[in-house]
Amino acid sequence: MATWRLLSDVLVGGAGGTYLAAGTIQNDGPGGLLPTGWVSPNADPLDAGALALFAAQGPVLPGRIVSQFSTTVVNPPATYWAKQSNGQYKLTGLGAALAPVWPWRI
Repeated sequence: MATWRLLSDVLVGGAGGTYLAAGTIQNDGPGGLLPTGWVSPNADPLDAGALALFAAQGPVLPGRIVSQFSTTVVNPPATYWAKQSNGQYKLTGLGAALAPVWPWRI
């Protein structure tokens, strides 16, 4: 299971799907609203399952932090890719213990 804090509004399930508001905590476990294996640069990973998915996607540009349809204040992510002086990228926050990687998607 992976647990995320959404940094922007998300629509899962395509047209007519389920709207999930920015700032909410969502998961892909039993009873969760996210599809299994869901990952996005517009979400902050909150557990080991989400961190593994986030790290596996490699360095990506961060998504927008915006709450479009509510007045919820959404704080910046604690876990994101930060560029190092040698050109590698390293995760901050929950992923700080992981080794830096070379960019392959940016």
